[in-house]
Amino acid sequence: EGGVSAVEMAKHILRTQISFRGPSLNDLAYLCRQLATLIDVGIPLLRTLKILSERTQHPRLRQTMKEVASDVEQGSPLSTALSRHPQIIPPLIVNITRIGEAGGILERALRRLAEIYERRADIKRKVWASLLYPIAAVTVAISVVILIFAYAIPVFQQVYEQKEGAQLPAITQQVIAMSVFVRTMWPLYVPLAIGLLVALVLWGRTPRGRRLFDGLRLRLPIMGPLNTKINVARFTRTLSSLLAAGIPLIEALGSTAQSSDNVVLAEALMKTRESVEGGGKLEESMRAAPVFPPIVVDMIAIGDEAGALDEILDRMANVYESEVDTALRGLVALIEPLLIIFLGFTVLVIAFAILLPYWNIGDLIE
Repeated sequence: EGGVSAVEMAKHILRTQISFRGPSLNDLAYLCRQLATLIDVGIPLLRTLKILSERTQHPRLRQTMKEVASDVEQGSPLSTALSRHPQIIPPLIVNITRIGEAGGILERALRRLAEIYERRADIKRKVWASLLYPIAAVTVAISVVILIFAYAIPVFQQVYEQKEGAQLPAITQQVIAMSVFVRTMWPLYVPLAIGLLVALVLWGRTPRGRRLFDGLRLRLPIMGPLNTKINVARFTRTLSSLLAAGIPLIEALGSTAQSSDNVVLAEALMKTRESVEGGGKLEESMRAAPVFPPIVVDMIAIGDEAGALDEILDRMANVYESEVDTALRGLVALIEPLLIIFLGFTVLVIAFAILLPYWNIGDLIE
């Protein structure tokens, strides 16, 4: 029993005390939902924060809530206390909390934040669930090709080397040369590939690199339309929820831009915010940005004129979330036959190149 207790204790420590990642979308949704619920039933804010500091499962978020509760106990507003933890608490939560405190709509704002993060978590889960099979299939296909080059081709190479004066076809020589490269040069190309990948990841975190990659994500032939739908669904859902919670349009646009995962979309939203703040119409700046589909801008213009912008945005979010599901299913249906064709063609070419000398055995030895 002592051994079992020790194992369970170790698992508990690893699960609740050690974490090398920030809180997930589900963690943030849980935090906002519980905050709103406890405040709604009349529990004082300080007591609410102390309860959450004990209930929250994510270790870094739990420690953050302890520090936030301490700051609030010393007289800091909730938004100020949250803003001291930018690595854990996203700007969206900080900004909306600040607006909710000032307008007396904190509980409603927190509920809308919970809905935003729950929707985002749902989209992310669907995307990864849909891409899991293609990723696994691509990995298997590449592994099969590597195994053929590393283990199957050398067997035939040894047979052909025993034939003195053998003149192999050009395609066979090329395939054997590729096999030799795969088997002997991996100390060169593996570190080089890893280094290139790390360099791209680090450069992608710079402002210039991130803007380039985010722009490419929206323009890629197959993934571009899907990424556009995902980003439109997120920004319409976020903006709709914030407006429904009573957040003014200018503040809602700024908070939506700060919460966007795509820099290109965030910049377009910030320009729209500046235009609206300067007295312009909401649709004017959005029409000039190619990141917004025309149908979305048309619907926003109608909703703005009718005074039902939050309802129109909510409907658009529902439409695009449904289109994301459809696009993901179509993507999986497209990738599966393409992978089969790729793997079959590759294996066929390799087999033809390796077996060609056997078919022409009379010309193999001059």
